[in-house]
Amino acid sequence: MALFGIILDGLGNVTTRYALNINPNESVMNVCAMRALGAFLGFLLFQPILKTRLVDSFQKLSRRKKITVLIASSLGTYVSLTFWISAVKIGNLTSLIALSGTTPLLAGMFEIAMGKTKATRYLAYAFGLFAIGFYFLIKN
Repeated sequence: MALFGIILDGLGNVTTRYALNINPNESVMNVCAMRALGAFLGFLLFQPILKTRLVDSFQKLSRRKKITVLIASSLGTYVSLTFWISAVKIGNLTSLIALSGTTPLLAGMFEIAMGKTKATRYLAYAFGLFAIGFYFLIKN
């Protein structure tokens, strides 16, 4: 299922770039709104298959958790998507997708900083290999 999600994300990036090439005057905000709406409609479409109840789950949350969910989802989707689409519009798509590989690295660093996980030698080795790869990406 995760691989399917990654494939869909990659297809979304390629089709977004294709759409921006066809219509370069399209604003980033319009593109973000269309992608966000498409993602939400896709979630609603797959809701019976996924056996999740979005509205019921949301209504069970406390007021504070509802606010947290709304803020986090807004920042995590719309605002970050705005930056991503801006980069896709003007940058090299292959390099951008390679840079998006920093997500697991940053998540690992944040979890270590917040004390949720402990650094292991394997994690340090992975970070080192990532740094070497990132160096070669920037160098070329």
